Amino acid sequence: MTFFDLMTACFAAEDFSLRQHYADVAKHLTKFTVLQNLRNTDWLSAVTLVATYHRRQSASSESTAQLPSVGCRRQDILTLTLEEYKTYANMTMNGFEQSAKFLGSLGFLHSDDIPYPMQHTCLSAILAVVGLPNDSTRSQLERWWWSCLFGEVYANWQNTISARDMIEVPRWLSGGLPPSTLDHFQFDANRLQSVTRRQGAIYKSLNALLRKHGAIDFLSGETLRDVQSF
Repeated sequence: MTFFDLMTACFAAEDFSLRQHYADVAKHLTKFTVLQNLRNTDWLSAVTLVATYHRRQSASSESTAQLPSVGCRRQDILTLTLEEYKTYANMTMNGFEQSAKFLGSLGFLHSDDIPYPMQHTCLSAILAVVGLPNDSTRSQLERWWWSCLFGEVYANWQNTISARDMIEVPRWLSGGLPPSTLDHFQFDANRLQSVTRRQGAIYKSLNALLRKHGAIDFLSGETLRDVQSF
């Protein structure tokens, strides 16, 4: 039983059908090809990231005591109240819409192009709280996205990293210090010579960059974006 099933049962006790609500959400979001593999657990994780972020923001303005944690681990999700879900569901859906447009501009056209679904979940939650990025914040967000991919940051400890990024990236976009993701970023160009796994982050990311910059297919003479789209 997944945490989505558990929360479905919890919300049903309050006369709310989480399963039906998610079906409506999925019907809307899967119009974007990059969101067609969206899972109900991804959705609930994103809503929880947004809700726990706002919990922390509210607490920071009221008290200097230890702040509530931000995250989307199983125990975090099981603390989500129905009121919080209803409050932040539309905001989160908008975040996923914005992420689909953002990723499309970077060359990620289909759901299988996304190396780390959890990073995409975190990106959607970040966009849900910061809104559509302007020119300067967009370049920052792009830097974070590519650094995580080529640094293979989300290969392990995904819940821990997404919780940290959910705090640090919005703060950075508002004029704060860069997230620790960027502080610790390292990439050896020789790694490009050894990448062979087609499902790996670096392979998929390099393909997206080729599409973004208009690389031409040697056989057809068309751009890779057109070849893979049609």
